[in-house]
Amino acid sequence: MVVIKLRTTDDEIEQLMKKVLSSEEEEEDDDADEDESQDGSQCSQLPDDLDDLAKERQEEEARKPPPSPLTLRHVQEQWWREGALGEEMRFATKAELELVVAAKNEGEGKVVKKQYSNSRRIGWICPCKGKSGEKCGYKVKSYLAYDSANGTFSDWVVRKVAPHTCRASTDLANKAKFTNYSPEQLVPAFVESVNTKEGVKPSALKKLVQNYTFRSPSSSFVSRLRAL
Repeated sequence: MVVIKLRTTDDEIEQLMKKVLSSEEEEEDDDADEDESQDGSQCSQLPDDLDDLAKERQEEEARKPPPSPLTLRHVQEQWWREGALGEEMRFATKAELELVVAAKNEGEGKVVKKQYSNSRRIGWICPCKGKSGEKCGYKVKSYLAYDSANGTFSDWVVRKVAPHTCRASTDLANKAKFTNYSPEQLVPAFVESVNTKEGVKPSALKKLVQNYTFRSPSSSFVSRLRAL
């Protein structure tokens, strides 16, 4: 006997999305291995303590002031025409690269996720799928370039950028995550307001966040931002 379900509950949708995302995660290691061989810090002779050097670089970047986000209006008016992310582009810190990827997709009304991230490379994909199950072709792959002449890491370099091939900006995969920003990434924009003696009210902070995000922020996101 075959049972045909006419409706799918929210819990079943959530479980389905977990299965989809877990199947994608099985492919992440392959992509990371591909980056390892193709990026390889673009150097044939790498020092044995490369991971230690990468960790030192990570600590050095963490001591730098966090970059400030741009308003959604600025992103849509400027980056839409001029672009802000292309192959071979360089960024001084991983935080700057992450902020640009988040802002660019915010301007397009898309939500992406990190496919992998470690001390020497990072990549993003779009979790959207078409009606027939085809995956969005969006990809961004970057690596931390190693300067063999100086024996140090230089910049974060964008190796590959593939545009979105999905059409909908609000499909099932995007409903669980309303923005590409983390609360920590938006803190520099609101630090003065949040650090006032009385603090900032949730309703006021929500309006401020809306200047940076494509969708209206959730109450939990605003609460996390206020707690930082």
